[in-house]
Amino acid sequence: MNETTRTLHYPPGTLLGDYLRTAFGVGVGASVLAANPVGWTLGLSVGGLTLLFAGFGARTAARQITRVEVRPSGISRRALATQSLAWDAVTAVRLRYYGSKRERKAEGGFYQLKLRAPGSRLTFESGLTGFDYLVWRAGAAARANALRLDTPTIVNMQAFGIDADGDLAPPPRIAAFARAVGDAAAPGPHDRAWAGELG
Repeated sequence: MNETTRTLHYPPGTLLGDYLRTAFGVGVGASVLAANPVGWTLGLSVGGLTLLFAGFGARTAARQITRVEVRPSGISRRALATQSLAWDAVTAVRLRYYGSKRERKAEGGFYQLKLRAPGSRLTFESGLTGFDYLVWRAGAAARANALRLDTPTIVNMQAFGIDADGDLAPPPRIAAFARAVGDAAAPGPHDRAWAGELG
């Protein structure tokens, strides 16, 4: 498959639940603080939780503006700042599932993919469009770099139909996605400049 640039993002709909949780947490915390005299105990406990929810909301907003660019030479994540790593520099790939067994059977919970290279770490969650494509690409990089994947990562990749120790060809669904998004993004001068920054 001829690989070109692919741009992935977090659709607003997948972030709605996080925004609602943020609004609920901040709203309840602010109401409690407004309705009661604020002492050290209340301020530290309720105020701390309110700030925690507010930070979660800021993180969700950052994900909404995030753009992930996947190229044959590497990957970059662009939000408030830009982080990049080259596939041939990847030293660790981890794929984890967060949720109960019941949620997993109902296709609930979420997956988190972590990539590590010298001086760089990138984390992605399964709300990202084309997340399964990114998991396949990370598995291909792990095999090309002769990395040893841990058991949870191997099992979770298999849930996506990806055999990191077997055929490098992507499953049909992932290949179809790659073709669809790749056709709309032909490599240009920006791609060559970006590749030069990696190297």
